[in-house]
Amino acid sequence: MPSISNGSKFSPVGITGEWGDVSGRDYALDTAHRMLFEVGQEQNLAARVLEERKQRGWSQERLARELSRVGCKMPQSAIWKIENLVDGRRRTISVDEAIAFSRVFGLPLATLLLPPDALEQQRLYRDILMGPGMWGSVQRAVDAYLAVLVSIKKATQGDSQWRQRFETNLSQARLALAERRDDDPTPVEEFQSKVQFFEDVLKELDSE
Repeated sequence: MPSISNGSKFSPVGITGEWGDVSGRDYALDTAHRMLFEVGQEQNLAARVLEERKQRGWSQERLARELSRVGCKMPQSAIWKIENLVDGRRRTISVDEAIAFSRVFGLPLATLLLPPDALEQQRLYRDILMGPGMWGSVQRAVDAYLAVLVSIKKATQGDSQWRQRFETNLSQARLALAERRDDDPTPVEEFQSKVQFFEDVLKELDSE
C-alpha cells in the first residue's frame, strides 16, 4: 500500500455511490472522517481538487454545478478558498464535501487524498503490473487477425471476382480517408483500419 506524507498507510478504499442503509452510511462516513482528518490529508485533497478540475477543463463554476448535482451545495467562492491559501490557510473541507468531490470526479476518496508524487508511483506500479497482460492481449489479437487473413485467402484465392471486390473496397476506403473532414464524428482510425485491412488481404492473396 502507498505511503503518505505523515508516514501512515491506508488501503485505497473508495467511498462512492449511495448507501443502502443507515448503518452502512454511518460506517462509510466514519471511515471518510478518519481518512480525511486523522490521517491528515486534507491538504492533499485541496491540491487534487485543483488538479482534477483543470484536467477536465472545468471552471470553478462548472465544478460547483457538478457538486450541486450530487447534492452538495458549494458556491464558486468556496471552491476558490479550497484551492488557494488565504492568510496561509485554506477553507476546511467537510466529510460530506470530500465524498461529493469523490463522486463528481469518479475517483475513490483515498485516491484523492494521495499526494501527487504518491499517485504517480501508484500509476507506475499499475502499469508495471498490467504490462505483461496487455502484451499477451495484443499478441493474441495479432494471432487472431493473421488467422482471419489466412482464412480469407483459403476461401477466395484464385477467384477473380473476390479479388476485384477487395480491390474496389480498398479504393473506396482510401477515397473515404482522403475525403474525411476534420469535423467528421467517425474516428480517423476507423477509416485507416479499413484501408489497412484490405491492403493486408490483397498482400495475403499474393503471398505464397
